[in-house]
Amino acid sequence: MNKKNDSQPLIAKVASMQIPDLEQINQLPDVTVLPAPPASFWETKGFDELATEQGIYPLSNLTELKGDWPIDADFEEFLTAVRSARKA
Repeated sequence: MNKKNDSQPLIAKVASMQIPDLEQINQLPDVTVLPAPPASFWETKGFDELATEQGIYPLSNLTELKGDWPIDADFEEFLTAVRSARKA
């Protein structure tokens, strides 16, 4: 605590610094320099072009999105558990 005012904490900060000696470093440290990305990295591409490059195509059947739900699982119990977890 500050001696002048005990209600405010003392904040330490560097007001000045003296450097008595500097030494030149002749050898750079060993570092791995990554190559620059190809010029195509900076090109603006549309969604269709990106999807084609990445092999992503529209769904032919919406059932491909359907997940399997265990036969013996109670969906209402699942919803109750999700809702109670959100309240916690």
